[in-house]
Amino acid sequence: MKATLTILDHTNFEEYNKFVLRNHNFLWYVSLFYKNFFTEYLEANSMYYIVLVGQKIVGCLPLFEKQNAKYGAVLNSLPFYGSNGSFLLDDCLNYKEKNEVMSMLLLEVLRYSKSKNIAALTLITNPLDDFSLKFLEGNFNFTFKDHRIGQLTTLPETKETLIQAFSNPRPRNIRKAIKSNISIRISNSRDDFDFLIKTHQENMHSIGGKSKDASFFNLIYKQETKARYKLYVAEIDGKKVAALLLFYFNQTVEYFTPCTLNEFRNLQPSSLLIYEAMKDAIDDGYSYWNWGGTWEEQKGVYDFKKKWGAIDKKYYYYTKVFNKDLKELSSDFLLNSYPYFYTIPFKYLKYKS
Repeated sequence: MKATLTILDHTNFEEYNKFVLRNHNFLWYVSLFYKNFFTEYLEANSMYYIVLVGQKIVGCLPLFEKQNAKYGAVLNSLPFYGSNGSFLLDDCLNYKEKNEVMSMLLLEVLRYSKSKNIAALTLITNPLDDFSLKFLEGNFNFTFKDHRIGQLTTLPETKETLIQAFSNPRPRNIRKAIKSNISIRISNSRDDFDFLIKTHQENMHSIGGKSKDASFFNLIYKQETKARYKLYVAEIDGKKVAALLLFYFNQTVEYFTPCTLNEFRNLQPSSLLIYEAMKDAIDDGYSYWNWGGTWEEQKGVYDFKKKWGAIDKKYYYYTKVFNKDLKELSSDFLLNSYPYFYTIPFKYLKYKS
């Protein structure tokens, strides 16, 4: 196989779109929308290495770089909540060719890391792809390895059989929401986005979690096309009580931001939101509903997703540390210096803060 390696730019965008869309296991995180949006939002440098055979893209390693003058830049594939990246491989390649492509990409990013004094490099595998995971285990001299439990529901071909995939109490929750006269609609209004932001932040504050910034949602709302996402809203007698933000790409729906007014949780509006959104996704031809990553200790969150027919698909964080001084820093310092980027597992830090 005669292949060449280069950096993705506007001259390759059309070919890149063809590449990602013909490989159905690629998720929203590797879309051009994600690249362009988060380059702006994170104020980071996006650098996508691509491998070409002729004019056809057959492999890619998408990377984001966050600078720090004192300790060096951090590379992620990819940054932000629940993201995946690592090697993107065309299904047309055979076993030997896939290994050749990954070797080219890995050697290039390691060369770049050494020449630019990169502090740490993290590659995050796709839960739908075991091939790159096996390659990294055998060929990447990583310093740390971490993981999350990816959970995905395979959507049936027809929505009539959807509810059969759920375990109790999900069907009961859905019926309760219907009997409570909860109505569901799709919205692009500013008021409904403001409701999502406010309620999401209140929900996360109530459990001691970290909410997404309002600036993130505001930038999403300003996008010229709404085709990549849908905002579902649940109401009772005209009062908004819950909302759900979803992203769509290729064959997969990304469950991204749910929120519910605490005083209405017992009526199960979020269950009906999810059910109606899943039915719409089936009508639109989607195959997977991605619940995102769950930590091992998040038993309640794990069980919630499991009862929606989710199956476990672990994905892994492989980190190579070039600047050992990172381990001497506090978690707060790393979070503030490299916002939304993965640096190293905090359990190995000298100061946990």
